[in-house]
Amino acid sequence: MHNENKKEKLKDIINSTEGRLIIFYNFNHEKEAIKSCIPKDRPVSYVNGELVDKENYNNADNSITLMQYQAGAKGHNMQKANHLIFYSPTEKCEDYMQSIKRIHRIGQEKPCFYYKLVVQDSIEEDIYKALERGEDYTNELFNTRIRK
Repeated sequence: MHNENKKEKLKDIINSTEGRLIIFYNFNHEKEAIKSCIPKDRPVSYVNGELVDKENYNNADNSITLMQYQAGAKGHNMQKANHLIFYSPTEKCEDYMQSIKRIHRIGQEKPCFYYKLVVQDSIEEDIYKALERGEDYTNELFNTRIRK
């Protein structure tokens, strides 16, 4: 279900900074995999379809906030953080572009860092290529089928 190398890289990024981190994910099973990578001493906040709890984000400089794309990509100002991790890609370009803007906002005083955890030779590579072109991945699939 999960690539262990991806989880190890996530642990490396988490351990490389004591600052606030935002981690975007899609599905609840990914949330559980991410949680297993977080040290017990790091406070965690959640923004997902079941819960919006940003207390630790607001109060702890070393917090980690797990944000599900559909619930967190829009409408949240997260400029206290300057590190954003994409644990998995969304298929929707608008959600991807909006998620980037959660930390790059008015009031951000630090440079912003973005990390994409991509499994080599997987569909994730194709999804990110479509997103970088400004396209939904579902549109890319449809266009590829028409061309054949």
